[in-house]
Amino acid sequence: MSWVVVVDGGTVAAELRRRRLGRRGLASRVACSPETTWLPSHGDLRDVSTDLLLLAALMLARSTN
Repeated sequence: MSWVVVVDGGTVAAELRRRRLGRRGLASRVACSPETTWLPSHGDLRDVSTDLLLLAALMLARSTN
């Protein structure tokens, strides 16, 4: 069974920082995003793949333009 959670930019940014992922400034740009996104998870972003986390971060960063 697959679970999906809705996360905001601040939550994604915190996980990016924890994993030390992305280019400089990506986490702060994502944190400013007013949007939310869906990620497959059982409630903990540590079980989300790096690829999906970065894709979500890039989509949230686009919404700040």
